[in-house]
Amino acid sequence: MEKKRLLLIILICWVVGMSITSCLGSDDNENKVTVLYPLTKEQKAAQLRDMAGLYNGYIYFTNDTTGLNDSIPMSWTVTAPDSTFRINNFPVKVLANGVSDLILRKLFKNDNVREVSGNIIPYVNEFNKDNYYTYMVMPANYALAFTIQEGETQHQVNVEFANQMAAYTSTSYYPVVFYSNGEYSKSKMLAFLLVKTIKVDNSTFTTGRALYFYGKK
Repeated sequence: MEKKRLLLIILICWVVGMSITSCLGSDDNENKVTVLYPLTKEQKAAQLRDMAGLYNGYIYFTNDTTGLNDSIPMSWTVTAPDSTFRINNFPVKVLANGVSDLILRKLFKNDNVREVSGNIIPYVNEFNKDNYYTYMVMPANYALAFTIQEGETQHQVNVEFANQMAAYTSTSYYPVVFYSNGEYSKSKMLAFLLVKTIKVDNSTFTTGRALYFYGKK
């Protein structure tokens, strides 16, 4: 029950788009509109130094089969000063959701993992306080490409990520707008990966899936 409550709180905090309030920070930001401010070079460097490290947590997604939120253990690193994030064990099976071709869908039903990397772009708003940071998550080229071996056949998979996207969740009857944002507070990190399309060989699926990962150092 506690896990489901956490997932619901995270989703409520993030579906409001750029007018989000802090989910990891204080609780006194209700009904405020986010105003973004530029970071100085020194502020950006300090933020990345605080965030740098190895995180252990989960990637959360909506399971097409059950219609409920599900999760898989995952770890990732943030490095400074180059602002790189790297997921070494991104679970391929989460990509099965949204692939409507049942034969191709089965290709993702395994325990294979892939690397997803990119950069974190810090920004600041009026909610930011000491050790509470906000940023954009930018996967490299907003894409992920790999192959899946099935017997003697190799299948090419190309994933397209987005920085803004309308998507359904198990808690909403209508699509809501998500952004590839993130939050950090007191060694805890929360961020979104937005899967726009998945192409398997010559078949393309518009998935509209908002994946998010949450963990701590």
